Amino acid sequence: MADFLVVVHVELNANAAVQPVYLTKNGSASLVVMDAEAYDEQTSALTAIQEREERIQRAVTRGYDGLVNGRVRPWKQAKADADRIRAARHEIG
Repeated sequence: MADFLVVVHVELNANAAVQPVYLTKNGSASLVVMDAEAYDEQTSALTAIQEREERIQRAVTRGYDGLVNGRVRPWKQAKADADRIRAARHEIG
């Protein structure tokens, strides 16, 4: 019964707290308990950041591959193309 009361107490604290609850064993962190919704939000945010970083890395890799293999455009042409694409996106949205 005492174990159940400890679990209920930890759950209430984790749900009420914005921060995770750290449980210790012999003075060192042993277990972390946090609200499930907060965990899901944090995991979602980290996943989104990781996906964005992977997209950036793929773009850099494609750009480097294009440079190495001679698939490049003069700056003025690339800027004009980018401005045209950006303008088209604003017209749609």
